[in-house]
Amino acid sequence: MEELIILTKSQFVSLIDERLSLIVEEKLGHLQELPSDTSDKELLTNDEAIDFLGVSKSTLQRYRSSGKLKYSKVGNKIFYHRDDIIEMVG
Repeated sequence: MEELIILTKSQFVSLIDERLSLIVEEKLGHLQELPSDTSDKELLTNDEAIDFLGVSKSTLQRYRSSGKLKYSKVGNKIFYHRDDIIEMVG
């Protein structure tokens, strides 16, 4: 007979977020293994975008909120295409 496991809503959401984060990290790892001619399509995390632009976390948030910088959200993680960042700066 199988066990019945009871979770609170917050525990369930946390478990799903953790699993999605692992999947995203795995997929990003595969993207980084692609040939270098795909570098213009490289995805950057929040921290990588901050380093790349040389801005603070709040400035990056302001770029997102104002629509100045396009982004994608998977679970609770935010990603940016390197070419979108370069386009914004250029």
